[in-house]
Amino acid sequence: MFKIRTRIDDEELKNISLSVFNEEWGNVEGFIEVTIGEATMGYYHEGSLHPNVPGCEWITWWLSLFLDCADMITKTSYVAFSKPEEGSWLEFVLRDDVVIFNNALEPEQNYLRGITQYKKNYHLSYWGPRDMEVGLNDFLKEIYRATESFLDELKSINPQLIESEVVKGILELYEKRHQHCKKAFLKI
Repeated sequence: MFKIRTRIDDEELKNISLSVFNEEWGNVEGFIEVTIGEATMGYYHEGSLHPNVPGCEWITWWLSLFLDCADMITKTSYVAFSKPEEGSWLEFVLRDDVVIFNNALEPEQNYLRGITQYKKNYHLSYWGPRDMEVGLNDFLKEIYRATESFLDELKSINPQLIESEVVKGILELYEKRHQHCKKAFLKI
């Protein structure tokens, strides 16, 4: 099983202008939960949102990483990315139309450069659930479904934010495989 659930912390976004968002925010924050097999990361808040219970995950950053993974996994058969705001990595290996997931840690020597790797790095160590398998089609469909859900939610909260720099970046990543996405989401 592979599932991505997001929920935007929308209170401050409802009335923010596009220029203020681009200049002062740059990311959409909220709640994100990723489930791969038996492993669940993050937190999805289903109840009413209260001002003192903000979602603080950068949803746009997470989705950008997953969209890049969706694009590159079929080209390189290997993608690992650093979890936003953490020191651990998520590793995805493609074998025979199956994506194999592992949680990984980088040793203190910091061998890895950047936040995404497209070649196996043997300096990683592994922890937690390992070798979780997801069919490639299910993996890709869930990433695109989660992205569409996020864009629909953002559009319902503040339609002008679809034109923000960060969302344009997400749309570009999405369009690498879905050419008609932009037209559908920019109809307001």
